[in-house]
Amino acid sequence: MKFLIVTCILFTEYLAFASDPLVMPIGHDLDMTGSTLKSGHCTVGIQFAGCGLSDQFTLGTSPWLLTDYNSYNLFGRYSLNETSIHRQAFQMAYIKSYFLPEDPRNHIYKMELIWIHFIHSAFVAPHYTAHFNVSGMYFWNETAPFSLRRPSFYKDPYQLNFGVLNEINLTGGLYLNAEVAILDAVKKYFHLHLGMSLEYRTEHWLTHFGLSQSQTFNSFQSAYKRDNQEVFSGYGLIDEELVKSDYSIHPEITIQYYF
Repeated sequence: MKFLIVTCILFTEYLAFASDPLVMPIGHDLDMTGSTLKSGHCTVGIQFAGCGLSDQFTLGTSPWLLTDYNSYNLFGRYSLNETSIHRQAFQMAYIKSYFLPEDPRNHIYKMELIWIHFIHSAFVAPHYTAHFNVSGMYFWNETAPFSLRRPSFYKDPYQLNFGVLNEINLTGGLYLNAEVAILDAVKKYFHLHLGMSLEYRTEHWLTHFGLSQSQTFNSFQSAYKRDNQEVFSGYGLIDEELVKSDYSIHPEITIQYYF
């Protein structure tokens, strides 16, 4: 009897979350979901602050990039089509750093880029959605870019990434996000990008905590590996051993309120 009562409670809770138009999972730092806010609904939080201008179009900004990365930014996501088995979406972002005369953390970013995503979300099962991402970046300025732009031999302004963000409903409002991607896919020493976060959703709140890591295949086999982002005074400094041994850890943290 107790098992039956618990099952009924969890099933009812799952239906409430599934039909809730407010909470929109945004994604990880690299790979996104194809979700958009409903028209007239908004969210504010660490990762994103924006509103649904229609059921298909969401516009906003990232407070995290604005405050921790001294970068103005604008994000737009448009849902192209949705059926019972898939959703497709297009996302475009413009990011440009602003000048900080003094930064005690010595983390002054100097970058300007446009970042475009195509997202195909496959509703594989009631508790599992796979968000396939193809994204491209174009940098006008990468003097001191963010950590998704890894050191390389190449000085071209382009970057191509492929990945999948797996969204798994464990029970009720508890989710697991698991990410597998290739960062800077067409370069000689591309990076394998792996991430995981636990996410919890209520009627008006979403929070997730986790980590992702970008690492060359050579660094998997080497005892010497380090985050070489700050070793490079400017993008494109040539040192093969540093490039081969490069890896980076990225936080996957957000707290969002939806209304």
